[in-house]
Amino acid sequence: MKVPRFGRLFAVLGVVAVILIPTVVATARGRATIAVRVDGSLLSVRGGTTVGDLMQRYGLHLQPGNLLDVDGAVLQRGVEPGRIVIDGRTANASTTLRAGDSVILEAGASRAEPRVRSVYRTQGARTTNPQFSLAGAPGEEIVVSGAISGKVVSATFRPAGPSRGPRSVALTFDDGPGPYTARILSVLRKYGAPATFFVIGIHARDHGDLVREEVQAGMAVGNHSWDHPIRPPFAKLSGSRMRSEIEQTEQLLLSMGIAPQLFRPPGGSFSQRVIDAARAVDSRVVLWDVDPMDWKRGRTPGQIVRAVLKAVRPGAIIELHDGGPNPQATLAALPRIITGIRAKGLRLVALGA
Repeated sequence: MKVPRFGRLFAVLGVVAVILIPTVVATARGRATIAVRVDGSLLSVRGGTTVGDLMQRYGLHLQPGNLLDVDGAVLQRGVEPGRIVIDGRTANASTTLRAGDSVILEAGASRAEPRVRSVYRTQGARTTNPQFSLAGAPGEEIVVSGAISGKVVSATFRPAGPSRGPRSVALTFDDGPGPYTARILSVLRKYGAPATFFVIGIHARDHGDLVREEVQAGMAVGNHSWDHPIRPPFAKLSGSRMRSEIEQTEQLLLSMGIAPQLFRPPGGSFSQRVIDAARAVDSRVVLWDVDPMDWKRGRTPGQIVRAVLKAVRPGAIIELHDGGPNPQATLAALPRIITGIRAKGLRLVALGA
């Protein structure tokens, strides 16, 4: 008898269809059985078998769905149960199988967290906290973020008057220093482009030479937490953990002779508690309003360049990455990003205090 390949069925289809053939077979003892075909293999199921019996016998499970954040990362596992369907009707594990029944075990559908829209008003040249842009005009910053994670999805500035600031743009890099940081610095030097690096404490501890090189190259350095916690989201951390994440990196940078005054929470997950914790070490929270998603695996240099140049405008803060899973694409895209921004008549600056 061929052994059914359940694993392959779950992995490829996500839904397991169990077709019960209306064939009654007599066993050697005369007990009636139902012929069951699963993944192309014919099996014998005793009469009176329940769906739960069948699942237990063959190791079948209802795969639950997850609650996802706005980036698709898992926030909570197994919160959306699957369901058993017999001939198009919802059933349960205690349902007794009958000849001719068609049973489907449906995986639970994962769902994304809800999104919330917030509005932050700016007063001209005064820098806001959190800061989303370099905008020098009064207006509103409209922020869409995850209701649970606090991760920023988008930030759009709506001016209420003429801009009084320069036509400046800030390039920022997160999650380093790492293997690509020196190469990214080399490109920035070649093009005379200042930038701001938000460093993770454990990486800065292990690659202090790269942090010092950033400063020597005229770049600004900011705090990006100690070890980049994302589960739970940064804004949901306990007060002590949140303060520790900020203060450990603060102390490390101070020991290098760097006094950071900028803090970027992992994933952009922020709340008033995050703002207050950063303010306690004389730092303001800095986010962004242009995010080309360069950190995503499979994101190409061309896609990154197009996303930046389509969204960039005077006052923009652009989020890029010199660490994480895809820095090689960012490195390849960087020369075209710099030249494309300058072709729009915009000037590159590092973020200041």
